[in-house]
Amino acid sequence: MRKVRASSGSPVVKLYPYRAHDNPKTYPYQRITSKSLYKFVSSHIPSFVDVLNVKKDALRFLEKKSHQVKVLLVSQRKKVSLMFKALSKDFHQHLDFALVPASSSSVIKTLVDNGLRIFDDGQLPAVFIHQSAISKTRKYPGKLAYDELHKYMNMLVRRIRGLKTEL
Repeated sequence: MRKVRASSGSPVVKLYPYRAHDNPKTYPYQRITSKSLYKFVSSHIPSFVDVLNVKKDALRFLEKKSHQVKVLLVSQRKKVSLMFKALSKDFHQHLDFALVPASSSSVIKTLVDNGLRIFDDGQLPAVFIHQSAISKTRKYPGKLAYDELHKYMNMLVRRIRGLKTEL
């Protein structure tokens, strides 16, 4: 994102979207507030997260790239968080991402019936990593913060590329 002065002297904010750098988006409001700027920027972050609301979504997610490691966020929210969108953008070539609303018990049951050991220990939101090659699901043990999850997923991708079988 770059701030450019317009000829009238008022600031102009330009955002260069992911994979569309030649087509910048101009901030649409006259007044720059933190809330409107956040909304503008977050609306342009791509999401590579599947939202699993019904059983059919879960089955489709499990069949899609069945060899890839699955990263599932189980949350009370039904909307993908900005942090999870950003992580999915960074790692979508190596990991499959999904949001599982905790209220979708049929989805959780479908995932469990298909070998993903997802459990609710009262600590939501929670991130689970499933490696289908060895039928292993693990709950992410760290703090749910972007930097820590990014570091963990970097390590996970390096292990996958090194063909190590442990999560």
